[in-house]
Amino acid sequence: MLIRLFIFCFSLSLSMLVSAEESFFYSSKEITDCKQKHKRPMDYTLCLDAAFVQVERELMTWETNVEIILRDLNKEETGNNPLLLYKSSIRYFNKYKKATCKWQYIAMLPDVSSSISMAKECEIYMTKDRISKLKELSKLNF
Repeated sequence: MLIRLFIFCFSLSLSMLVSAEESFFYSSKEITDCKQKHKRPMDYTLCLDAAFVQVERELMTWETNVEIILRDLNKEETGNNPLLLYKSSIRYFNKYKKATCKWQYIAMLPDVSSSISMAKECEIYMTKDRISKLKELSKLNF
């Protein structure tokens, strides 16, 4: 009984965060645009899907950029291969993103609409955060 009460309170607090105009955790231009343009849950979800596809494309561009930099670096040096570790970090990031957004989805159940929105916002936000980190890395002189 106590566990159910805790889960209910936790879900309620998360839903209040999601329902806020600007969510503290998931604030990005794409999410804000979707919230402003679409009031119906289904339309909002479709907008988030389209935004996620766009953000994923941008992520792939920046991942490729860093990969090219590391490939050039690897030609100059022998020994450790930073490119292999970088590719591994991409796989780990994808697993981390999936797990992080999945637990948030599950925490919002049984409100399926909020769960889906939370998970999609999470994916967009984490991907945008990764892009900003890759942009910073691209500026470094290795």
